[in-house]
Amino acid sequence: MRSRLVLMMLVAFVVASAPAWGDTTPAPVPAPSPTAAPGTTMTTTLAPDVGPTPLQTITFEACNQVKFPIFLTVAYPDGNSETSRGWQFIDTGTCVTLGPFPLNRKRFSFYAFGDRGRKDWVGPNNFCVNTRASFKYENAYRSTAGSLCPDQNPTRSFISVTPALLLPNDPERRDQPALKFKYNFS
Repeated sequence: MRSRLVLMMLVAFVVASAPAWGDTTPAPVPAPSPTAAPGTTMTTTLAPDVGPTPLQTITFEACNQVKFPIFLTVAYPDGNSETSRGWQFIDTGTCVTLGPFPLNRKRFSFYAFGDRGRKDWVGPNNFCVNTRASFKYENAYRSTAGSLCPDQNPTRSFISVTPALLLPNDPERRDQPALKFKYNFS
């Protein structure tokens, strides 16, 4: 329990002082405005570094409906492997829009935690994360939890969505070039 508290404090510090995901300059990540009204949408555009235009993309809107800030990381297909990157801070009562990310009829995944590590949003797919700093890992998928990651960092269990899960009753729309996905963390 103590290690999770230390982890949460380290991530909060690193997120506050690390560059934004798409930035190449060492400017700190701007924190959401403390005067923003609950429900205000804050937009962050992350354009992954990908080669050819993907067959399909996904834009992810993440809304924090709990009484504490959360930290979010995502994983997406990138060629023949999957890339994970994080962390995105989401304050209470706010939303952020991330992406677009390549999908190519595969999965888009995410993991989040908050409340000093006492609340996790997890799924069955393991991806590498860095619990101490902002990161981007290529070839991040691991078939088993605890598998070694770059710099011996851990894996986390991500929730995954696919076009079939996004549009289960409309197979014709599954092939749309741009899909949108909204998740309310509650």
